[in-house]
Amino acid sequence: MVFPVVAILCLGLISAAWLFFQTSALTNGARGGSRMASIETSLTSATSGNCGGDPTVYQDEGESGTPDTVAAAVQHATTQLQVNQHPLCMAAGSSTHLIQTKQSPTQANITVDLTYNTDSPPELIDVTVTVTQTISGFAPPLNQTYHVSAQSESPIINF
Repeated sequence: MVFPVVAILCLGLISAAWLFFQTSALTNGARGGSRMASIETSLTSATSGNCGGDPTVYQDEGESGTPDTVAAAVQHATTQLQVNQHPLCMAAGSSTHLIQTKQSPTQANITVDLTYNTDSPPELIDVTVTVTQTISGFAPPLNQTYHVSAQSESPIINF
């Protein structure tokens, strides 16, 4: 009678530790992406069709496509997770919200929010990177699906 209770407690503890590890990895990824985005000079500059044919994003704004993208920085900071590597592009109707051209249900997805000051002309002063993923606990009582996100904010560094 004691063994089933101890087994469920042990499996619950292992599953909770796994979920905490996944959340920690997402946080590390958000920090890495935020650091890269704070020095990425092309987040709002024109590109030539780099954002694919998705009608929900503007095709002329987003990352430059250089090897040091925000998605690559997130992947480098969190090697334990699979990160969606699609480029970031401005969301339709927004000048401050970047999304990936294709969202993946099985990988960590990235969004970037830009903050401008109120000067004229406005100047980019802050960037917030959010990494979200759907993860599953693997043992009772935590064997459900969880939607987890981590966010990191960094000031823009101008060279």
